Amino acid sequence: MLTIETVPVPTGSKPVHVVRIDVPRLTEDSGLDEIRSQILALDSEKAGADVLIDLSPAEFLSSAALGMLGMIHRKIWAAKGRLKLCGIRPEIMQIFAVTKLDNLFDIHDTRESGLASF
Repeated sequence: MLTIETVPVPTGSKPVHVVRIDVPRLTEDSGLDEIRSQILALDSEKAGADVLIDLSPAEFLSSAALGMLGMIHRKIWAAKGRLKLCGIRPEIMQIFAVTKLDNLFDIHDTRESGLASF
């Protein structure tokens, strides 16, 4: 369901946790609570984790999945961490634009450009 990799970033003081959500249809039935818990557990020391979520496998995101991403963003931001997204398909990016979530999230086309932004 999730692939998590910790990547050192030369320009940053802490590593970035790259989380690839390997679920084509991210809905209430795809384990959103478990996904949220695993991502938030990356900040176990409450030091403000830097997290890049790769959504390239996602073909569909439900409103609950968008809400989960928003909640993760708030929690990471409150802990002085940074959350960025990458690999969002154009049809899903349209949903981010219509809902103005593209203004909330720092979104990158590729994993590489997302990592370089930390």
